[in-house]
Amino acid sequence: MAREPFERAASSQQIVKAIEDGDTVVLGVRSVGRGAGSGAPIDVRWAAVFRIRDGLIGRVDVYGDWVKALTAVGLAR
Repeated sequence: MAREPFERAASSQQIVKAIEDGDTVVLGVRSVGRGAGSGAPIDVRWAAVFRIRDGLIGRVDVYGDWVKALTAVGLAR
C-alpha cells in the first residue's frame, strides 16, 4: 500500500472521542485532508492510547480504530 503525506494547508485533525482511565487516555481522531501529490481526498478515523507517567506522556500507541485501542487497554465493552 502506497502512503502519501497530507497537503498541509488542506488538512485537519479532530478529536472525536476521549476516555480517561487513571494514567491512560484513549483518543479517537478523525484526520481529513488531501494527498500532497495526488490531491486525492483523505478521511481517516484512528485512535491513540497515551500513557501518562509523572504528569508527562510516557508512551503513545496508535491503533487503526477505536475498538482496537479500547481492547488493548482493557476498556472494550
